[in-house]
Amino acid sequence: MASELKAKQYSRNIAAQCEEYQKIYGANKNLYRHIASIDGLKPVQRRILYTLYSDRSFPIDKYSKVQSISGSVMLHFHPHGDQSIPGVIYGMGQTFSNNLPLIDKEGNFGSVDGEAPAAPRYTEGKLSQFALDCYFKDFDKRYIDMKESYNGTDYEPEYLPMRYPVALVNGIYGSIGYGLSSNVPPYNFTELCEATIKLIKNPKAKIYLVPDSPTGCDVYDDKNTKDSFNTGFGKVTYQASYTIDYQNNIVTFTSMPPMVNLRTADGVIADLKNEGKLPDLIDKRNESGDKKGIVYKLLFRSDANIDDNLEKIFKSRAGFRKTHPTGIVLIDDYKAFEFSVPKYLLTWIEKRKEQIRSQYNLKYVTAMSEFHMNEIKLFVFNKDNIEKTISMAKKSANKKEYKDKLVSEYGITYIQAEVIANMRTTDFNKDAYQGFKERKKELLDEIEAIKKIISSNENVAELIISQLKEGIKEYGTPRRSAIIHGSKSLKHAEDVVIAVSSDGFIKRLPIAKTSIGKITKASGMRSMVNQCTTADNLLIFDETGRITRLEVSKIPDMKVSEYGLPIVRYVSLPGKRIVAVVVERGDSDKEDADKYDLVMVTEKGTVKKTSLSEFMHIRTDLTAINTSKGNELISVITAKKDTEKDIIIYTDKGNGIRLDLQELRRFGRLAKGTSVVTLDKDEKVIGCNRVDTTNKYLFIISSSGKAKLCKLEYFPVMKKKDKVLSLINLDAREKIVGAITVSDGDEITMYKKMTDPERVKVADMKLTTRVAKGTKMVKTTKGDSVIAFSVNE
Repeated sequence: MASELKAKQYSRNIAAQCEEYQKIYGANKNLYRHIASIDGLKPVQRRILYTLYSDRSFPIDKYSKVQSISGSVMLHFHPHGDQSIPGVIYGMGQTFSNNLPLIDKEGNFGSVDGEAPAAPRYTEGKLSQFALDCYFKDFDKRYIDMKESYNGTDYEPEYLPMRYPVALVNGIYGSIGYGLSSNVPPYNFTELCEATIKLIKNPKAKIYLVPDSPTGCDVYDDKNTKDSFNTGFGKVTYQASYTIDYQNNIVTFTSMPPMVNLRTADGVIADLKNEGKLPDLIDKRNESGDKKGIVYKLLFRSDANIDDNLEKIFKSRAGFRKTHPTGIVLIDDYKAFEFSVPKYLLTWIEKRKEQIRSQYNLKYVTAMSEFHMNEIKLFVFNKDNIEKTISMAKKSANKKEYKDKLVSEYGITYIQAEVIANMRTTDFNKDAYQGFKERKKELLDEIEAIKKIISSNENVAELIISQLKEGIKEYGTPRRSAIIHGSKSLKHAEDVVIAVSSDGFIKRLPIAKTSIGKITKASGMRSMVNQCTTADNLLIFDETGRITRLEVSKIPDMKVSEYGLPIVRYVSLPGKRIVAVVVERGDSDKEDADKYDLVMVTEKGTVKKTSLSEFMHIRTDLTAINTSKGNELISVITAKKDTEKDIIIYTDKGNGIRLDLQELRRFGRLAKGTSVVTLDKDEKVIGCNRVDTTNKYLFIISSSGKAKLCKLEYFPVMKKKDKVLSLINLDAREKIVGAITVSDGDEITMYKKMTDPERVKVADMKLTTRVAKGTKMVKTTKGDSVIAFSVNE
């Protein structure tokens, strides 16, 4: 007896055992209440969808009252009362809460700006087309695991088959269960399906997705977002999207982060204003609505810095920038599992393959059963047996006797005999028999197609890929959320033209615009025009030699008819005039910058060469060159070290000098530079440019549109302090716009103050001598003038 008792004894750590049992209990509690399953649905959501499917509330049918749907769900499947069911239905039908809603709604399901839904007796719903296709197109109780409902009469599915990787489509926020939580960010359906197709073809394929919020707000792509994708755990930061009217200093928010109520945020903005934290704010208006979506406007003082005020709002508690923790935890087979996005997609692929095999195995069994039954019909009703079959039916006392005779005579099963016995007399005619023959051909084709799929893993994979592609075609949409990295949008960088006037106004236009228009209301101001992209930065210099940096993306697109905006809205410089604008490429780093020099020239001919890397990523204005009264900074260019060897400096008298840049020493940031040119008493330097020695010609143009093209060899390299040579003869009111080296294949775009730019191909120009006068090349009407030019190779 003692030995028997000893054999049944076992040793366990009671704390570990309790923890294990608690996990089992917690997982089951989570399964029934809180955490979504692998199909992306919480139990109450699954019960709602299955109720609509069972009640045949399909997209083509009439809507059902939400109150009626709730009652049916509670009656058959959900024992926890009807208090929470309408709220879940509303959540599944809101377009601003779901990338692809699962409920097709009718009535007030709540609004994007925080309005509560109407009472369930006033609202209606039915299955959305997406929910029907995703969850029920392949649904069949014969291969889906079903369990008994709480009422002991009905049966409900333990999961729904997923035609698409739907758990990552709409997001799952704030799912706090027993001992764990789940927060799944939403992703774009098209991007998810395309990534899944890549993984089907190659499970080790590198994929990366950034969340896509149904609210349409912007999403940050940073380390936390990458962690969230790669591990399932991290943070995702969402930011309200907005537009800025810089002319009137109005910010209009057009979306909000998920789970942020605009009405609450509006109250916080009012509090911030009252607390003195937004002193520049004049007024606020909420013009949001169902048709408009989010339209929330903030009006600031005319001299306010919009960008600074925006950052204050984003950093405040208002919720216009919101960080959500992520933890992709889902229930599968009564256990909680942690997923990364790739792991979930790979898991979905394997489950989908299992579903396809189960579905097609069932199709095979069904088709084979029908095929055998059809063969019996063909045999029983052929010309040799039909009279015998009819005679047996006539002579039988009852249905049972008839079935017994069929089994005895033809050797068929009682199930097959039951089918024959239940057939109508109209099924015995020639048309019916011909139909059996045609059905045989159809069944053979169906069986062959089914066998082809279930006999090959590759064919199963191809079927899934084709279904995903169909899903993209039917339900795929462009991203709602722009992707932001740091302060820059990762949307495609746009080509733009930036025009800056010397009195401090700036204007941005799409590259496609034909004219720049007026930049400033003042007359006689020099203009600087650069082609760049919205990912680039501008290095801006004033006459005192100070430099500051401005991101092109911060400048709004403008109309040709609009004047430029005051540059002081974005940056501040101590000087009164802007003298130069240099483009710093947005993707450049210190190594790239080390390859270039900044060449600065003053009006008395002082030149300073400093490495561009000295000014990388500056945050405030700095001294680029020390100047003095009467010898102010006039021009700045970049030159590639060791390859762009020469520069040409030109004056207000139309003269110029060509110098070897390599002979000029490189100075530190605070140095003054060295004098390199001898000028007449009343002569001033007004600009400089690089000399590309691979080009054969020098092109010079004046403000009146006079220009000339001559061989570069006519302007040899000179020594420092040499007397300048004549470049072009100028009239009293003319100014030299610039001089640049060009080649036969180049095209020159000349921008004018008031009218459209003109383009001239170098190959079409007449070649002249150095001493020749300029000829009229650009038409300028009264009040118009050439203000800048660029060369397109």
